[in-house]
Formats: sequence, structure tokens, C-alpha cells
Amino acid sequence: MQVAARDHGSKNRSGIVGYELRVVSYLFKLKGLKMRKFKVLLLVVALSVFIVSQYALSTEFWGSVKSNIYHYPHCEWAQKINPQNLIKFSSPKEAKSKGYRACKVCGPPED
Repeated sequence: MQVAARDHGSKNRSGIVGYELRVVSYLFKLKGLKMRKFKVLLLVVALSVFIVSQYALSTEFWGSVKSNIYHYPHCEWAQKINPQNLIKFSSPKEAKSKGYRACKVCGPPED
């Protein structure tokens, strides 16, 4: 008795879904040096996305009443601002209208 092989639609997989399946199956086959290189590449990409998103999603900028410079909140110089002297701006435009300039270390937008 012959049992018919089940077709799970593998012949119909094309386009993006087919490409993703091929990539995933390739990744499962990686071993040794190729796998280490892939892991390093993946880590670099993930860290890059994280760092860029921190800059892009920043909706707040900090300045001090004792200077005329505004920063990203994560800037090393913004971290040194005494909480009593801290001024928060919602945009670079607001900071510029109050006479502040962009920090040259962290490089917040100037528009």
C-alpha cells in the first residue's frame, strides 16, 4: 500500500515568505566560524538599532540655567547638571528661542 506524501505547500512558497524560510533554514545550518560571525553581526545590528532609536526617540532636551547649551538627556554633560539648575525643553526650536545652542559633544538637532 502506498501512502501519499503530504504537500505542505512548499512548491507555492514564493516571494517574501519563501525568502524568509530559506534564510531561516540557512541559519539553522550555520556552524563554527560562520555562526560566530553571524552572531557578532546580529549583535552589532541590534546595538546600532538601539543606539539610533535612543537618539531618534528623544523628545526632551536638557539645559542649565548657568549655561547656554542644550543636550540630549543621556549626554555626559547633561548628566552633570545640578537638578536645581536643570531646564527641560520639548524641542530644539524651543531651546534656541531661549538663547541656547546645541551641545557639540552629543550633537542634538539644531532645527
